[in-house]
Amino acid sequence: MMAFVISVIPLIRRPFLWAETFFHEISHGLAAIITGGKIKDFKINFNGSGYCTTLGGWLIPISFAGYLGASIWGALIFLAAKSNALQLELPLSELIAGFIILCHLFWAKGFSSYITGTFICLALLLPTQILPEYTNYLLALFGLHICINAIKAPFELWHSQEKGDASQLARATLIPSYIWILVWGTCSSYTIFWLWQQST
Repeated sequence: MMAFVISVIPLIRRPFLWAETFFHEISHGLAAIITGGKIKDFKINFNGSGYCTTLGGWLIPISFAGYLGASIWGALIFLAAKSNALQLELPLSELIAGFIILCHLFWAKGFSSYITGTFICLALLLPTQILPEYTNYLLALFGLHICINAIKAPFELWHSQEKGDASQLARATLIPSYIWILVWGTCSSYTIFWLWQQST
């Protein structure tokens, strides 16, 4: 419930929105690497939009990976935070922040990317320092909020189906844009449902 409340509070939700965009864009890049390409750069804008430029690789999984990848990242963070069996030398929040920092050092482009990246890391690290006894809960909330944004984000393409990942997939596969939007929304919604089942 708290994750849904945060998702509608403009200032508080902003770092979580940027986090979803970051994991969306880096998922494009990782799909490019997996399929034989590489990441050229990525950018996160203050309004929550962004892009990842890749070279080579297979267009279809690269285009599909963004929205699905954000949902998977959110689920993995949630599950890792909830797992009592997970024992790490470094706290999970620091590992995630370290990954974000490395990605920015290698591939980030533009002033807004560095500012948004900083605020994502602060959203990860500060609460766990101020309220260390709630660290796992706060990280689970962070992951869940990424999943919630991953449900809403693809439907923002509904009224602009001539651009974005859905249009790229439509051109590459001849499957209409709205089908891809529905697939992403369904996958992300099921992820939330599955996480709820794991928590009960």
